[in-house]
Amino acid sequence: MDASTSKTEEVSGVDMFERFQRLRPPSFSGALDPVLAKHWLNRMAKMMRSLGCSDAQKVILATYAFEGEADIWWEGMLRRVSSDYEWTWTEKKRFNEKYFPSCYHHEKISKFLKLEQGNMTVPQSEAHFDELSRYVPKAVEDEEYKLKKFKEGL
Repeated sequence: MDASTSKTEEVSGVDMFERFQRLRPPSFSGALDPVLAKHWLNRMAKMMRSLGCSDAQKVILATYAFEGEADIWWEGMLRRVSSDYEWTWTEKKRFNEKYFPSCYHHEKISKFLKLEQGNMTVPQSEAHFDELSRYVPKAVEDEEYKLKKFKEGL
């Protein structure tokens, strides 16, 4: 790689960082509340989509927002792999393993499967359905199944 290519990539990275900062990204300190962790990760993913980041940029920018315990955890992750390892956004599963444990995820799936309207209004029930359906994306990909499941809960 010649010097001009390196300089172009560096400027592009700096520009992306400035655009990211203008969005005022939320920091993440390692909250043990899975809802907060999932909310933070979803918000970051939304920002990354709006910026059109590469996979590598997503990791760099998101982990820049780590503070406190989360930053310590990330530094440990970096020490466990070789320095030339290329982190990708698909490895957000490591974040989920740490801050959104599978037992919590399974609890949300169970709540989705048992969801009933009860004393909620239809709009409240729909909002609750949509919120829980995020944890079972494969199940609600099929619009017909999704509608059937929603009607069963009414």
